[in-house]
Amino acid sequence: MVQINLIRQQLKTVEFVCNIAQSKQLQIDNNFSFRVGYAKNNTQCRAHLQQFAASKENPDEFHVTVDVFGYFNCSGVVTEEDKKVAHIQAYQMLFPYAQVMISYLTSNAGLPAFVVPRAVMNPNNIRVEKDDP
Repeated sequence: MVQINLIRQQLKTVEFVCNIAQSKQLQIDNNFSFRVGYAKNNTQCRAHLQQFAASKENPDEFHVTVDVFGYFNCSGVVTEEDKKVAHIQAYQMLFPYAQVMISYLTSNAGLPAFVVPRAVMNPNNIRVEKDDP
């Protein structure tokens, strides 16, 4: 059985632009990138989540990007299918940190707190990385 435990998370970079000239409703485009690299013995991994949110109409008016890394201990990771299970577990553990940061930034900018929706991952769409973390 695959099990991973978050050892620590690390906020690496934040980019936040809020140049909204007037009170208006924004349509937000939300996207993310998520990669996991494993140590040679598969007992540790490092995950990198980059979460994006931007105005669909004008990204120069409003956008936010948050880069968060997570460092995990792993057990039961043997096959590529196991890595896909670990990948989903790592995302579920790391995502709340990015979500809270984006909500914090938007609310402190005087906007309604934007709550980024969690992605639903399909194991069939996960590409297992060959590189070490």
